[in-house]
Amino acid sequence: MVQQPSRDILSTLKEQILFEKPQIGNYIAIGLWMLIDKKQFVEECLSILLLLDFDPRLMKPIKFEHEEERMIQVQLFTQLEMDLPHMAQFVELFLGYLDHRQKSVNLMVLKALQKAAKHKEMMPGILSRLYRLLQERVHTQVLNEILILSRMMIQSPLDEPAVQNLIFYIQSICNLRSEHIQQEQILCCQEWLKIQEFKQIHGLLMNTCLLLGCTDIPLDLQQLDLTLQHFKTLNAQQDLVKIERLKIMTGYLQAFDSKATPYLKLYLTDILSQLSKLLTPSQQLDLVQVKRLHPSTDLQTTHLQFQFEDDRILDCLNDLASTLGKHDIADAVEFMVLENTESIAVLKLFIQYLPDDRKMHIIKHILDSDLKSPVSKILMLQSISQAQLTPHQIQYLLMDDIYTLLQFLGDSNYWVQEEAKTCLTVLAQTRGNSSVSQLVMEHVDYLVDATSYRIKNLVLHPLAPKVLIAAIKATGQQIIGPLMHDTLDNVLNSLKSMGTTGYLPGHGPTVTRQSSGLLGDLMLVLYHLLQVCPTPRLEIEQQKHSKIQELYLKHKSPGPELLEQLSVPKEGFHTQTSEESEHPMDAKNEPEEEPLSDYESLALRVMEQTQYLLYTDCPPLRMVCLRIFTIGLPILSNRPTKLNPLIHSVWNTLASRLSDHGFVAVEALQVLSVICKTSKDFVRKRIQDNIIQLFSKLLSQMQHKSTFTTRSNKTRIIQNTFTTTSESRQFETLLECLKSVVQYVPLLTNDIHHLTTTLLDFLNNRFTPSIHHLVQQILIETLKRKNEWVVCLIWHRLGSPDIRNLKPLNHKQGLPIVYDLVKPILEGGGLFGQLVIQSYEQNYCESGSVVDATERVTLKE
Repeated sequence: MVQQPSRDILSTLKEQILFEKPQIGNYIAIGLWMLIDKKQFVEECLSILLLLDFDPRLMKPIKFEHEEERMIQVQLFTQLEMDLPHMAQFVELFLGYLDHRQKSVNLMVLKALQKAAKHKEMMPGILSRLYRLLQERVHTQVLNEILILSRMMIQSPLDEPAVQNLIFYIQSICNLRSEHIQQEQILCCQEWLKIQEFKQIHGLLMNTCLLLGCTDIPLDLQQLDLTLQHFKTLNAQQDLVKIERLKIMTGYLQAFDSKATPYLKLYLTDILSQLSKLLTPSQQLDLVQVKRLHPSTDLQTTHLQFQFEDDRILDCLNDLASTLGKHDIADAVEFMVLENTESIAVLKLFIQYLPDDRKMHIIKHILDSDLKSPVSKILMLQSISQAQLTPHQIQYLLMDDIYTLLQFLGDSNYWVQEEAKTCLTVLAQTRGNSSVSQLVMEHVDYLVDATSYRIKNLVLHPLAPKVLIAAIKATGQQIIGPLMHDTLDNVLNSLKSMGTTGYLPGHGPTVTRQSSGLLGDLMLVLYHLLQVCPTPRLEIEQQKHSKIQELYLKHKSPGPELLEQLSVPKEGFHTQTSEESEHPMDAKNEPEEEPLSDYESLALRVMEQTQYLLYTDCPPLRMVCLRIFTIGLPILSNRPTKLNPLIHSVWNTLASRLSDHGFVAVEALQVLSVICKTSKDFVRKRIQDNIIQLFSKLLSQMQHKSTFTTRSNKTRIIQNTFTTTSESRQFETLLECLKSVVQYVPLLTNDIHHLTTTLLDFLNNRFTPSIHHLVQQILIETLKRKNEWVVCLIWHRLGSPDIRNLKPLNHKQGLPIVYDLVKPILEGGGLFGQLVIQSYEQNYCESGSVVDATERVTLKE
């Protein structure tokens, strides 16, 4: 009840002071300090004191706890002119207020201490507290005020005892790392460099300025010499020290410019040696992928660059390289790289700063050497990309070394391949070529000469096939022409000399079960050659309209009259006569064939001279040989007089390979699919005699891999899982091949009946949806070939007791097929299929919906 009137009195007093400014300030101040001593209305009293003119000696050094009270007290201190003893009391009090948690108070205290900094007597105590504060985490603005205060206090002349204490303080200032206080740090260092008492730390002050990017300071050549000496131990330091030394070195060299050359010559070898060690992968460095715009072109490239724990090291290295590049460093760089190709990282740093003749000399020397490490290869390619070669230099380089560059493109390491693509793209764009393909084709004569010679001596040049593959991938079908004939001859002759065992005359084996070696590399050359050849487009024969729909429209039901006109499968019944299939066209009426194109001639020659490798003992080689036929046969699809004899010559071997090792059988099935598309009439009889029976056997084997378990007198179906990936892939490829057979080759009705019966057993829950989909596609393709007998078989499997007399369905007679899986097939069976759907759903609907297939279908052994 008493405090509110008193507060009102203080407010009235404050207003009177503001407007009337009474001259009785000392009396009012005494009263206010009495209230403050009693901790009554402290903030209001301090606010009034700010407005009064009173004797500074009346101000008492009271320690306040609240932040607002402290701030007003500090503000009041800055307004009053105190004598030194009185000021010392408040300085000691305010130093106790400095706390890293109170930013606002710190800022006001530091500004107030600038008033006391004019008196050197205050300096030791203030600097001691500031030093402790610097060890704590304080706000950037507080740091900036500390630097301003320090710069004002530390001035000449200084006492000798004070100097040693100040050195530690100045070192802590120099070690501060904040972008927001760099300007004030530079001002401090520049100011302290003028003080002679700090001569022993002039090097530290200069280094700090250089680290902060300031060269406007008095530099000392002796300090440069000392810095160069310290650089010898660069790799023994932590990342932060490495960054500082790299920056300091760069700063000195930039500041002294040509004056630094004599000192630099003495230490240049050591500098390059340290840089080489720093860029050695064993120094816990990793290559990372980065995208950047290439400087000489508009090409967005993907580079691999070294990654340090501190990313700033790489930027410092590039800055130092650009600075050193202004000096004569060519001799030292060339000597280091030529003596030790593992120092190639140094070349990448400096190559763009070397004279043109030195660039070419070093590049050609390294390309002629045998680089083992993928990192060295990547750095070499990056060096070429960054060398900024002229079109004339690129021409000269490619004449001698296009083989080596393509060798990088065919390297087994993915990142080396990618860097080689980037390098060749940069060279192509610099020369004005539209693509790498055009660049290679302009120098293909040099490439063919180099490759042909090396393929003749494969033992000495085992990478020659990979170089040729890289050239084929880079150029595509453009490389196929007269210049490739000699190279192709050499490849085929080398294959012939090895036989099926992979032995070169006079040498040991080069082929094992694990690796196809040189023989496999040569086969891959032929494979990639055929892969780039254009393939004629195959046309699928249009199917005629089925007559079964007309019968259904006439009879409207599957009664005896309809069934009499559905022929029961008989052995030997087929849709075409043997004469039609074996002699589809009279020889007299055949038009005269045109000469084979380069692509057709190449495909025929390759397949004729490599078919003997189907007998090799090496499964990978058999796979490559089969792949050659997979892509080579379609190239000859318009040349039946050449294609059919070739198929005849490999047919028996191909049929035996259908039962080979998992992935070999997969490749053989794919070849068979291609044959069905390209020579359907020629192989129809062979399919009927050999393949259908084999397919049935393989399908039965796959079906028996399903597993079952019985629980509570109910049969439970477990989804089939094959034991290996090769088995799964083989089964799916078998079904895909069977689809091609049904789609392209006219089959016996008996064969269709047998295959359909087997395939229907896969339409249950034992097999995966992908298997279901393939089986559905095969049966739908069968329906398209006018084989409505498939619908009758489905009708029987769904529960009809007799296929000759389609009586009402009885699900207890049914076998394990799922109606939902056969329904898409019935929907493709025309009107007869629709009749089966209607009949089934009428017999097995409960409450308007079809009963779940797994409940109404049981297993029957």
